[in-house]
Amino acid sequence: KRLHTNGVVPLPALFFVDTNGTHVQALVQVPSLRVDEVMEALEYIGIGATNGAGSVSVIALEAARVAVSEVDEASAHPGNIPLPVGDPSPDRKGSVLKAAENATRKGRAMELASQLRVEQVVENIRASSAFSLDYLVMVLVASLLAGVGLATNNTVVIVASMLVSPIMGPVMAVTFGATIHDWALARVGMVSELLSLAVCVAVGALTGAVAAVVGTSGSWPTAEQAGRGTVDGLLLGIAIALPSGVGVALSLLSNNTSSLVGVAISASLLPPAVNTGQLLTFAILGPLLPGNGDKDDHSAMQFVRLGLISMGLTLLNIAIIFVSARLMFKLK
Repeated sequence: KRLHTNGVVPLPALFFVDTNGTHVQALVQVPSLRVDEVMEALEYIGIGATNGAGSVSVIALEAARVAVSEVDEASAHPGNIPLPVGDPSPDRKGSVLKAAENATRKGRAMELASQLRVEQVVENIRASSAFSLDYLVMVLVASLLAGVGLATNNTVVIVASMLVSPIMGPVMAVTFGATIHDWALARVGMVSELLSLAVCVAVGALTGAVAAVVGTSGSWPTAEQAGRGTVDGLLLGIAIALPSGVGVALSLLSNNTSSLVGVAISASLLPPAVNTGQLLTFAILGPLLPGNGDKDDHSAMQFVRLGLISMGLTLLNIAIIFVSARLMFKLK
């Protein structure tokens, strides 16, 4: 009760006391992102802790509603549905009223099921797009893998970074939030995506600086770096991003994570952002390295151009995925 009063538990709690008054069970609904906070607060006051009192159980819900708004009784009441003209039969009137009543119940059930489905998708997207510590670590790991793969021209490592990358989640938060007019969800996705791209560019700059100082950048730009910095790459990105947006939308709505992995690989939002940091950093440090000052192929302007096009590829992919995924959300 104290945690509930202090606002740690945000929703109303139910308390059940046995007939002897010796045991109490509390039932409370907590958003998934606050479960750890509530568990720590309970442990702090001795509930569920070692040598403490009682136990704590966490039950995951696919969807839940705190309250359901009643539909307008005047419009939903079966008595308001007109009877056929010229048929005053009481039996016929009763059958029409019963059919109307069943239709009203069915409509309410379908509406409620649709709302619960939307809320379940929103909860899943919100959890995957929140910029938490776990999310940040995953972005850092994926960016480091992409940086190593790009610097060494290792395709396998780059694909591994795509599998680890979580930055598709915020894109879907913006897309689905805009579709259902949940601007809070869209704002969370936008902030997370901008921070994610900033982290990717920063890690790319760090790996680019290390490669330049250590001396492993003599063959730059590698084929993997150059391939993400061409105009042809932008055109290919359009062709890939369009079906990718449809695929990721269907994967989220059907909860099909296996297909979502394939979409993450094809869309590849993270490596081009890391590539931007590497190329722009080398554009600054490259001319300062011994033996690179007189090489036209390694000129600073070439690396700047490749880096900017690479960032354009990321932004273009995000924009096209937004459009195609939103269209699919509308259709579904």
